[in-house]
Amino acid sequence: RVLTGDVPKRHFNGADQLARFTSYLVLIFILLDVFIEGSFFYLIAFILLIYNFIRIFSRNLDKLIIGKFLPMKELGYYEKSYSLMLFPVMNIISEVNPVIHPVLSEYQNDSSYIYRYFCAMLRVFAWIGFPLSVILATFSNEIIHILLGDNWDNAIPIFKIFALSIGF
Repeated sequence: RVLTGDVPKRHFNGADQLARFTSYLVLIFILLDVFIEGSFFYLIAFILLIYNFIRIFSRNLDKLIIGKFLPMKELGYYEKSYSLMLFPVMNIISEVNPVIHPVLSEYQNDSSYIYRYFCAMLRVFAWIGFPLSVILATFSNEIIHILLGDNWDNAIPIFKIFALSIGF
């Protein structure tokens, strides 16, 4: 069910995540208050609450807006197209990140080396991203039909737009 599935049943998945996070945070506050007294912990917890609220809200703002003004079916097409577009991007990032951090940590005081390395990696990602973007947009009909099935034809135009954004 990673690539196929039904249209989402609910509009506000981000709101559910926020409510769950808030309830966990309240539970942590209660436990901290029982074991450790002091306002410093409340300050840190409040900062974390605000940070996570902004992070969750900003990640799901597009879905909230689409869910508000368009039918749930259209939100499902948007969500599937978006997750399908993120699939190659996240795979590339998950392979490169563990390699980049140890290499750059050895040169953390050499800003010119880090800048040269950054420019080199940017060129590599451009060489990968722009052709991948064009290939995904060109073969979007086939990609959607093979991975999601014939019922997802309405997701093709959305996927084309997302595919073209990969290179940027």
